[in-house]
Amino acid sequence: MLSLKWPARIRLPGANPYIIQGTRNIVRLFRLSGQSDFARLQVFFTCTLFGMPRPASELFLKDDSGYNSTPRKGSEVEPRNRICYRDRQLLTALLQGSEVSTMIERFTLRISRKFHDLPIGDEWMQLPDLFEFIQTHVTPATIESFCGQELTTVIDPHFVEKLWEFDRHAPILMKNIPRWISSSSYRARDNILNSLTRWRAWMEGVSPERKIAGISEPMRNKIQLLDADGWSIRAIAASDLAFIWGATHSTISAVYWLNYELYREEDLLSRIRLECASSTKAGDAHCRASFNLPTLLKMPYLAASCAEMLRLRTHALITRIANADGMMINEWKLPAHSIMMTCTSVQHMNEELWNTRSHCSQLQPLSKYWPERFLEFPSDPRSGPTPSSCPRLADPLHHSAASNNCASSIDIVRDSPRLATKGLDGIYIPFGGGSHQCPGQKFAKAMITITTAFMVTMFDIEMESSLEVPENGSQFGVGVLTPGEKTPCRIRRRASNTRE
Repeated sequence: MLSLKWPARIRLPGANPYIIQGTRNIVRLFRLSGQSDFARLQVFFTCTLFGMPRPASELFLKDDSGYNSTPRKGSEVEPRNRICYRDRQLLTALLQGSEVSTMIERFTLRISRKFHDLPIGDEWMQLPDLFEFIQTHVTPATIESFCGQELTTVIDPHFVEKLWEFDRHAPILMKNIPRWISSSSYRARDNILNSLTRWRAWMEGVSPERKIAGISEPMRNKIQLLDADGWSIRAIAASDLAFIWGATHSTISAVYWLNYELYREEDLLSRIRLECASSTKAGDAHCRASFNLPTLLKMPYLAASCAEMLRLRTHALITRIANADGMMINEWKLPAHSIMMTCTSVQHMNEELWNTRSHCSQLQPLSKYWPERFLEFPSDPRSGPTPSSCPRLADPLHHSAASNNCASSIDIVRDSPRLATKGLDGIYIPFGGGSHQCPGQKFAKAMITITTAFMVTMFDIEMESSLEVPENGSQFGVGVLTPGEKTPCRIRRRASNTRE
């Protein structure tokens, strides 16, 4: 895949973005994220994709006070209209504060109970589509971990279906195609916004003194944005849609791809199950087992399997907009308000940057799912994610000797590996980088890991076809893509005493 070493401008309808490639330039772009005009990006997405009323979204542009608690010098924006800071503060409290641990606990309990209560026995039964199975059961558990159960059970029992209907139309909405050309896309968005508006109206009517079970405090506090100029219940509903879609689209897709890969590789699946078994703790009366999360997240093969899935399946166009002074990307000065994009796929598929050799001999191309790409083995000087992972390889004589002796001296099964992700700045970028990187990555990683641990522990799954499932290319640019076709399979519950 072509990887440019300098910014290049391309011509697109309605925009002429600069493509930023080359690791050095990407690192610089991320370091300057705090100086970018993030408000313009927010206005585009909140209006175009999520349907926020323009008076509310344009308040981001009017707010020159910045994203910090102390307003920028010279700003005269009233405290109630400091929407950039107030919106960021709520998001940070939800995804990076102490609240995130509570959300993870809620999610763990909900997904455990949902899987435990499924009418799946020890006899094989057919599933028409593995992705639909994950969508149906994991999406509500995710949403309920920060919104509570009322939204998906009382306000709108069809909310999850409407969310994924919106997801299917998201690429069309993002192109800003007029409503009269694609009325079904706008209708899908209107349907889910109506549900969220009803939920917010219900929440506004609940006494502030009454604690609503299961709703994260920052999520409830978002209703306070009603005092900002131009904001309404509909505007807050659009903000909710942005958060909920961001928390589900890529994570649910990631859960699918990770399990799709694991259930096709028996040896890897056995190792993951052993790691899960070593992280198991006693469950409560409603679920069979739970996991010690800190231990689970440190399991090398499970963590490496997740990292490799994100490398292979994340296709995001990370976007920044230069401020009024322009932006220096190393030697290149880009003009004011320039749109700058970098594509994760280019970095993740660049053979100059990644290790493609398995234990000194076997070729592992970047198009292949190979979790050991992210593992370092003490006895293997050629292990690790990048060609320069181990400085011992700088010596060609040592390199030759290591290659000759590797196969006979390394026992990969018994050689304790460790996850290796350091030194990948600007190379491994599934969550972006800099001050505007994905704020929810801690919750996303935990949710993907926990769901996968429960699935491989509770169920056996066999795919009907050995053919590769394609990705849904129409969603390129938004993160982890959904599968492009159904994945028929069969499933059964594993015996409670099965250890691997």
